[in-house]
Amino acid sequence: VEKLIERDPQVIILGVNAFYKPTPETIAKRPGWKALTAVKTGDVRSVNDTEITRPGPRLAIGMHNLALAMYPDLQLPPVS
Repeated sequence: VEKLIERDPQVIILGVNAFYKPTPETIAKRPGWKALTAVKTGDVRSVNDTEITRPGPRLAIGMHNLALAMYPDLQLPPVS
């Protein structure tokens, strides 16, 4: 936690799935996390973690969604 606070991320990407669904509100309650810029500014974003952690055809969709989570104004063509 100390290193995370020291690095003070501007954006936090949460990996969520059917069994693990952290929210910006729940991570703000973690000790020390309220001090993070991303939490203060509300730049806590979610992605479906199975799209980016499991090898297979959905990796392209996961990379697309991860890019949009990091850069919401990015203009990308739809992925199917």
